[in-house]
Amino acid sequence: MLYKEAYFNHQRSLEQYTVLDRQNIQVQGMTVEIGDLYDPTKNELVFVKIGTPQKLGYVIDQSLNTLKIFQTGTTSQPTLNGVEVKPKKLCLWIVLQRSKTLNKISEIKSLIFLMKLNEWQKSCRNAGFESVLRVSYIQNNA
Repeated sequence: MLYKEAYFNHQRSLEQYTVLDRQNIQVQGMTVEIGDLYDPTKNELVFVKIGTPQKLGYVIDQSLNTLKIFQTGTTSQPTLNGVEVKPKKLCLWIVLQRSKTLNKISEIKSLIFLMKLNEWQKSCRNAGFESVLRVSYIQNNA
């Protein structure tokens, strides 16, 4: 069964992105998905989540876990077709299900999500990564 993120990621693979979704690495005996997409031209590692703001915290957690892996050097650099993934940017690409677009991110009505997003941006900056937030939309006609 094709899930929403798989279709979204596949569409990005038709652009400059390499799909990492469901490609796991081993870190200290645990299986970790390092990210969803990688843009080698921008050295940007992308984490994708589609849904409502209340369900988007997971993508922030995933990104923070990956940030810690790169920061602490607990594994060798992940590779794609023999090329090391060395991100300079970490990107959260969230796809919201809503009928109206946001004018600013603070319009999201989830305090927990906004707090996690703020902490993520600080963590990226402190670890030497540029943080990027992209927002796309799926029309919600309900």
